[in-house]
Amino acid sequence: MSTLREMILQSPGLGPIAVPCPEWGEGVVVHVHPLTADQRDQLEEESTELAAAADFAPGAGRKRLHARAVVRAARDAEGKPLFRLEDIEVLAAKDARVLDRLYRVVDRLSAVSEEEVQALLGKSAGTPGGGSSSASAASST
Repeated sequence: MSTLREMILQSPGLGPIAVPCPEWGEGVVVHVHPLTADQRDQLEEESTELAAAADFAPGAGRKRLHARAVVRAARDAEGKPLFRLEDIEVLAAKDARVLDRLYRVVDRLSAVSEEEVQALLGKSAGTPGGGSSSASAASST
């Protein structure tokens, strides 16, 4: 009989979600994996650093948030990472619809919505610039 602790530590967590991306080529499917706690912490730390570097100007912590999240979560069918951190700039220049589609899945699996980033920076989603183009982590899609 396993203890609750053992069950939690041995749990595989959520599995990936396959997201078709025909804009990137026929048959292109990106497998979005949930972020680990470390990956999400890195994303939040980057957002805080970006905001601080811009004296917490509105939106500074969200700079390239979609691309930064997708770089960490996107995998191929075998589970190998598709992108590296140095790909953020190039990925951010791609079609926003595709990035948004992938980002919404990352948000649903890992709760990295723009509202989460704004809360981290001490701002509510109701303040100017605090809106989001993603679904809340608690919503179902």
